[in-house]
Amino acid sequence: MSVVGRSLRALARSWQQRSVQIASLGALALVLAFSAVVPFERSPERSARAERAPQRTLSEPPARRIVGPEKLPAPSPADAETTAVLAVGKAVGPIRHGGGARHMVALTFDDGPGPFTGPLLAVLRRTNTPATFFQVGRNLDENPLPARATTLLDEVELADHTYTHNSLVTMDFGKQQDEIVSSAATMQAHGEAAPRLFRPPYGAYNQDTLRLMNERGMAMILWSVDSEDYTRPGVDRIVDNVMKAVKPGSIILMHDGGGERSQTVAAVAKIIKRLRGRGYGLVTVPELLLKDPPQKADQEVAVVPPGAGEGAG
Repeated sequence: MSVVGRSLRALARSWQQRSVQIASLGALALVLAFSAVVPFERSPERSARAERAPQRTLSEPPARRIVGPEKLPAPSPADAETTAVLAVGKAVGPIRHGGGARHMVALTFDDGPGPFTGPLLAVLRRTNTPATFFQVGRNLDENPLPARATTLLDEVELADHTYTHNSLVTMDFGKQQDEIVSSAATMQAHGEAAPRLFRPPYGAYNQDTLRLMNERGMAMILWSVDSEDYTRPGVDRIVDNVMKAVKPGSIILMHDGGGERSQTVAAVAKIIKRLRGRGYGLVTVPELLLKDPPQKADQEVAVVPPGAGEGAG
């Protein structure tokens, strides 16, 4: 089990000791319903190309961001998933998909937590589906209830998606470092483990970002299937976008934050059912990289032009 998995179990036990009972779907839904009243910044819908994607405009940066270590400690030898993640990241660089040798895929969700994180978690819990969430640090501070609910599911991997969701390619090394470190420290302040996975906003990165991954001890996770849910094309279109492109080893991009995501919530249940109907196993990104590691030559990741990452992210 990964560091995150153990952390989530420990946190769940702590909540039980405080008589906070969120063991059933009904209780989880009650907690998540309250999250709908927490303020959440809705950004403009984004295009599928990073250079055309409107950037988030945050009102004021926080007076103080939490500061964390610039480098994470080496994982325990017993932590097979984290060890595999770092080994693949070092060997491959940015990761778009698994190796494709096994019939498994990973669902990933960006930009939360927010008002739609709770209903999405309810779907995942009801269907017993693992997933990986790339969280925006600022949204953790603004939406504490769905953030806490996320940590209570054992089969959820939590990952870093910067603090403000601004494009990294517009920043120098120091500012990129602040975005990644501050987000990770915020996640830890909310009871989460230090993230080992990172996804750059809009899929846009440069050599400074790659240097940070190497120095900090993290792996960059992109995607191979873009659901295009951020365009709100309708539930059936989101489902079709995924099912037409999916193949063994796919990393599927969707969103639980960054806008109105009711279509995504409705589509996810259908996607899960259809994927399993085709015989796919659904896993977290670390489990995918452990059981079906990719090769560098398979990643089809050339040097990405500044600001021209594919998909939303």
